[in-house]
Amino acid sequence: MTKNGEISFRIRLKAYNSRVLRISSLLLEKELKRLDDIYSGQTLVKGPVRLPVKKRYYSLLRSPHIDKASQEQFEIRRHKWIFDIQVPKKNYINLLSAISFPPGVDISIFFNQIN
Repeated sequence: MTKNGEISFRIRLKAYNSRVLRISSLLLEKELKRLDDIYSGQTLVKGPVRLPVKKRYYSLLRSPHIDKASQEQFEIRRHKWIFDIQVPKKNYINLLSAISFPPGVDISIFFNQIN
């Protein structure tokens, strides 16, 4: 909790597809704006902050017995976006949990310890 009694938390969105992540961040921003209008503009949102993309590379042999030089190469990209939010009441967290995000998006909520 901050000095004013506000609650500060961080929402982290992770996905393999950047388009799905963009859609889910728009849904989250839209819902936060709606809640901000209900509670008369007391919400402070910082984000989305885009973190660097994590890339993992894999190489597989095409044939198990011969032709070692023939390999297939794959890449997986993991996108992460962060929202820092300060809200006046704990009700926000329950209201935010009602949002339905597209499949393939991993959502994590972290509460900040501010003394």
